[in-house]
Amino acid sequence: MSENLTSVAGTISEQSQAGLRSPEKVIIGSPVGATGAKEERQTRPPDKSESSVLCVGYDAKHLLPGFVLGVALTLAAIAASVKVRSFIPAWLAPLAISLLWAGLAALWTYLLFRWAYRVLFWRVEVTERELVYRRGWLWPRCNVPLTGLARVEVRQSWWQGLLGFGHLALIPESPGAEATLLLALTEPHTWAELITKRIQQAREAGVQESHLRVGVAQGTASLIT
Repeated sequence: MSENLTSVAGTISEQSQAGLRSPEKVIIGSPVGATGAKEERQTRPPDKSESSVLCVGYDAKHLLPGFVLGVALTLAAIAASVKVRSFIPAWLAPLAISLLWAGLAALWTYLLFRWAYRVLFWRVEVTERELVYRRGWLWPRCNVPLTGLARVEVRQSWWQGLLGFGHLALIPESPGAEATLLLALTEPHTWAELITKRIQQAREAGVQESHLRVGVAQGTASLIT
């Protein structure tokens, strides 16, 4: 019996050496180059132009003049509340001051709501086919096909250039069509270049698809005839 078990064990070990690899050999023999390439791909920073969807939000620095005006009106209201008692009757002063502070509260509520709404909900998304301009639930979503655009223009004032943001105007190819204005984008020149590149890629893809459809139609016609 022991001789038979010894012969069977020897046969199994010979088969494993001939055709199969042990788990230790599989783990130890894993290629090092593949792991290094994987780590390199993970550590390489993503490129905006290679991404399928480009997204940029609203730059809140566009609202800076409104907040400066709000601060100025607040300081003026504080000064007026101090001096208003000497110009109006004493019984009317509390009512006037209450109306003044209510106006300031409404002003700052509007400024803060506009700032939060635009920062949270305004988005520009550029796909391979179209540009989507989202402005929350107060405005309808705007979808602009890239193949229908002629060019992209950057519009910014001197102080907007100093703060690093501006607007983009999407000029359509149709002469009578109205341009689409994208408000308050960070690095507008960079985004203009990226959108222009996407426009060229969309046109090239459209030409290839048209050639493919023509080829399929010709092949179908030749098979029918």
